[in-house]
Amino acid sequence: MNVKRSILSAGLAAATVPPLTLALAFSGSKASWLSLAFGLATIAVLASNPRRVARTVVTLALPSALLVWVAHASRLTHDGTPRIGGPVVVAIAAAAAVGAALAVALGGRAREAGRGLSHRLAAAAAPAILVFGAVAVFAAADTTEPRRSYFAVAWHEFSAHPLLGSGAGTFGRYWLESTHYVQYGGALDAHSLYLETLAELGPLGLLLLLAFLLYPLRFAVGNRGVPGVPAAAGAAVAFLVHAGVDWDWELPAVVVAGLCCLAALAAADNRVHEDAPRLARLAALACAVILGLAAIAGTASGAEPSAAQTFEAP
Repeated sequence: MNVKRSILSAGLAAATVPPLTLALAFSGSKASWLSLAFGLATIAVLASNPRRVARTVVTLALPSALLVWVAHASRLTHDGTPRIGGPVVVAIAAAAAVGAALAVALGGRAREAGRGLSHRLAAAAAPAILVFGAVAVFAAADTTEPRRSYFAVAWHEFSAHPLLGSGAGTFGRYWLESTHYVQYGGALDAHSLYLETLAELGPLGLLLLLAFLLYPLRFAVGNRGVPGVPAAAGAAVAFLVHAGVDWDWELPAVVVAGLCCLAALAAADNRVHEDAPRLARLAALACAVILGLAAIAGTASGAEPSAAQTFEAP
């Protein structure tokens, strides 16, 4: 019964991958592909069976690549009449999801291949290939505007206040005072959590932020055998990478999800996780939901940051 449940869970999880790639293709975000690559590499490194991860990635590559091609060929995000209509794209995505689920589920029922040299080399090369591709995507994304200008202004802000920073929430004011404001309009964030923190709160502020975000990752290696830890670590790494190249910190739904993955890593314990009282687990889940709802409700505030107000030169 447990084996059947495991196969069913794997199939349902696999069904979510092709629609995810379709969403990434429509978003046009290179940073998202970068984060996904680092997340997959983290899972492959921490997984107890890297060959299984490599086989799963290869299995899901075909339906995912098909949807990426469909997204670009449809031209749904371009002006004018799309080449492939929305209902057809949805139908293709649903078919790809079903195909991915069946492929992974049927693969789970088959016996694992022998531990040949080719399998070990493939498993070892998978993380390296993913990281190499991620670096290439990052290099391409870093050359785009206006993100490069955001980074430049944040670095200038840090250079002017290298010890303690210029103060929380001051990037928007520096951006308004820059020459980029006329070309690209207003901006409140540097599109990099770490660079903006360095500019506004200085090296000490960045150090405290990194200590808070990176500390849970130390539990990932020691508890890699706990079910779900490699996946949670991969999601957490993807969140941390993407926060460095975009303004995720302003999106409560994204931040809460990322922090929950980090909290899961910090709470994972290979010795006591099965003995944790059900009431305690339910209480932790309730707290996470309440905090998430509170964060999302906070976005309804009508307060306008001072940096968003019209800037008038003296």
